[in-house]
Amino acid sequence: MPLASERIVSEREWLAALQEPDAVLEFHHAHAVPQPRQWVGADDVVSAQLVYFVETGAVSGRVDGVDVQLDAGDVVWVARGRRCQFWTATGSGVTRTRRVRFVLWREFRSLSFCESFVLCRRAWSLLPVLRLLNEAHRAVPGRRFTLDELRGLTAALGARFFDLAAGGAAAARTFDDARRRVLACVIQDRLFERVTPADLARELNLTLDYFSRVFKNTYGLAPRSYLKRERLHQAAAIFAESTLSLKEFCRAIREHDISKFCRQFKQQFGCTPSQYRGRRRATGKSESRSVGKSKSRGPRGGRASGRAG
Repeated sequence: MPLASERIVSEREWLAALQEPDAVLEFHHAHAVPQPRQWVGADDVVSAQLVYFVETGAVSGRVDGVDVQLDAGDVVWVARGRRCQFWTATGSGVTRTRRVRFVLWREFRSLSFCESFVLCRRAWSLLPVLRLLNEAHRAVPGRRFTLDELRGLTAALGARFFDLAAGGAAAARTFDDARRRVLACVIQDRLFERVTPADLARELNLTLDYFSRVFKNTYGLAPRSYLKRERLHQAAAIFAESTLSLKEFCRAIREHDISKFCRQFKQQFGCTPSQYRGRRRATGKSESRSVGKSKSRGPRGGRASGRAG
C-alpha cells in the first residue's frame, strides 16, 4: 500500500523506512528545468513527495497556503497531497530549477509526520546528489527503482536535507520551560544510571542531532559534557558528606573504573576525591568553631553594658 504521506517524515523515520526490505521508490521525475522569465506553474496538489531546488535565479510560490520565496541555493520539500504553485520572480533573470518527485511505497506500515513542507536556505550541498538523481532518471525514465539501485542516493538526499533543516531550525531555538523541567527530572533521577544524550532525546521525542543542537543553545554545553559535569558535581557533594571509602563509593554510584573517575574528578576540581573531602570537612569545622566562639563571647557592647549595670 502507498504511504499516506500528508506530512514530511523525520530524519530517523525516513532513513529507517529506506532500510525496509519491502520498500520501493517510485520516481515520477527528476529534472533540471530552465524556466522562462514569465513562467507560472500549475496550481495543483502534488501526487508525490516534491523536492524543489533553485539553482539560478529566483522563484516565488505558495505552498499549502503559505507564500514562499526561493533564491539561488534554496530548496523546499513539499509533502505528498499538499497544494503548491511556483512562478519565476520578477527581475530574477535566467532561472534554473531542479525537481525530484517520488513516492516511497511500503506494505503494511505507516509513519508519523512533522511538517507539510520544509524550506532550507543556502542548501548547496544538495546539488551534487540532485545532479546524480537527474542522471539516473534520464537513463531509465519512468521505471520503478528498487532500493538496491537508488537507496544510497535517496538516503543521502534525505539525510542531508534533514540535517540542514535541523541545523537551521535549531540555530535560534532553546528548550521551553516545560522541556527543561522534563530534562531536569530525568537527569536528577537517572544521573548515576548512565543516562545518555540519546535517552534524553527520546524523552523529548526528538532526533539526537536536533536535540543536541538545541541542548547546546540552551545550556551552553554539549549534552555529553553537561552530563559528565553534573555527575561529577553531584558525586563530589555526596562523597564529601559520606563515610564510605572511595572504592565503596564508586561501587555505589556504578562507577567501575576508579582511575578514570579520579582523573576526571581532578580535571574538574583540581584535586583528588579524598583531598576534596578533606578540604570540605576542614572548611566545615573552621566555620563551626567561628560560630561557636561568636556565640560564647557575645557582642562587645553587651559585655560593657553588663559591667556598667
